[in-house]
Formats: sequence, structure tokens, C-alpha cells
Amino acid sequence: GITADLEATNPFCPGDANGNILVENVQNGSGQYVYSLNGDAYQGSPVFENLPIGSYSISILDHYGCEAIIETQLIDPNPLVVNVGDDQLISLGHEYLIPTQVNLAIDQITWTPATGLSCTDCLNPTATPTETTIYEVTVIDTKGCVNSSSLTITVDNTRKIFIPNAFSPDSDGYNDFFTINAGLDVESILSFEVFNRWG
Repeated sequence: GITADLEATNPFCPGDANGNILVENVQNGSGQYVYSLNGDAYQGSPVFENLPIGSYSISILDHYGCEAIIETQLIDPNPLVVNVGDDQLISLGHEYLIPTQVNLAIDQITWTPATGLSCTDCLNPTATPTETTIYEVTVIDTKGCVNSSSLTITVDNTRKIFIPNAFSPDSDGYNDFFTINAGLDVESILSFEVFNRWG
């Protein structure tokens, strides 16, 4: 009986049709061999290319009509998974470190838009948007597979500031000092005036 080995290469990325099957080490037959995939027409080449996932039946036929049939299967590789976490709500002036997780080795990573990001080609950028922004990351792994993920960072632009409307600088230990309390969203005070009750 004819014997042979099959070398099956799965598609690079899920859904691709670039797998192939190579028939090699054909023995115990006579003359020149021809090959058929799933009952299709015979061919002289032992290579079948551009195949999607699925089950395949390889027929090997020798010069005298002796035949061997070998079964094999092509399967989807592990998919590239990208996770950037849940949408976030931050206050104006605050930052958020995006905790990106990827399950395969990365060849390239790109973030868009670049506005408010510490980097656009790193895995875990820090985002400091001044307005609500949808950030999307596109990742290419070492096999050329592509996937993307996005999150929305909603910015609460309510200015966190408290200004007392009175104080009493009479050194009695109560409300002697006037202090403006503000969050990170306030950078500077442009003008500050204090009046007594008579203006």
C-alpha cells in the first residue's frame, strides 16, 4: 500500500484562507504520482495552497492506479484578543492609565486619536483628555493578524472649585484666613480681589 506524510499548515489568522497541505515521503507505489484534494481533479503537484479551515481528504494515485487516501484537518489558530477595559469617567485635569491586554506577541500597535495620549505606539498609554474622547487601539501580531478595541473616556468638565464668600481676619482663631480650594482642573488664578462689606 502507498504511504505518505502530510504537512498541514493552518491559516495564519482566524477566517483566513491561506492554509496549505504538502504531501511528502510518498512510498510503496510505482511510477509517477498524482494528487487530488477532496475528490477534485488530479494534479502533479503535491502542494495544495490557499485553503480555509476544514477537513480534507488527499488521494494519492500511482502509475498503475493504486490509491491511498489520507485525511487531515486545518483549524483556526488562536484569535488575537485585545482588551482595553471598561469605559471611564474622569474629572477634567485627571489622567487615566489604559490597561491594555493582548494575548499574543505584538508586532505593531497604534492608538487614535493621539490627542491627550502619552504615546500612540505603546501598550498602556496614559490618557489626559480635555473632552470626552473615544480612543481606539489597533494591534497587529507577529503573524500579521489584526484586531482592535476601543473605550470611551468621558470627561466631567465641571470645575471643582470652592471660594468662601466671607472671612474674618481678626485673629480669633476662626476663619482668619481666606483659602480658595480647587482641583486639578484649575491651573491658575488670573485675578483675585478682596472687598470689605462697604466695597
